[in-house]
Amino acid sequence: MVVFLIILAFLGLLAIAVAVSLQAHADALQAQAAIEAARAAQIAASGQAVNTTLLTLLVVAFGLALLVSLILLGYLLYQRNRQQAQPQGKWLPGPNARWARVGDAPRPVSLPQGDPIQQLVQLELLRYLRQMNTASMQPSLPSRTLQSLPEPEDEDEPLW
Repeated sequence: MVVFLIILAFLGLLAIAVAVSLQAHADALQAQAAIEAARAAQIAASGQAVNTTLLTLLVVAFGLALLVSLILLGYLLYQRNRQQAQPQGKWLPGPNARWARVGDAPRPVSLPQGDPIQQLVQLELLRYLRQMNTASMQPSLPSRTLQSLPEPEDEDEPLW
């Protein structure tokens, strides 16, 4: 019986040693798993940091490109409006230049749109003015009548 107790004590010590050894092995594996999880979390965190940085740079670059394009568009519109507002070239000479510049295409004279009676009145007025213009170009008085006209008074004399 003593042998049986010794064998039983030996088996108990062996069971305790195996249990401690297996517990240490389990703790080592658990520590290894925690280390791998920490590495995975570190890789995920650095990947997320790179992703966030690149996304921020992309948004900033897109914003700058949009700002530059808006500024360029505004500048081009400003240049176009400035060129349209100030046409190049010299003014036509004479009192009947009709505010035109040299090299401009002649603008056709158009009648006002709307009432047909008003258009007829406008046409008659234009015809009357044309007749007056052609009549003033032809001398209506004969040359001897011009000699018999009284001389105009000189109104340029000083009054004092």
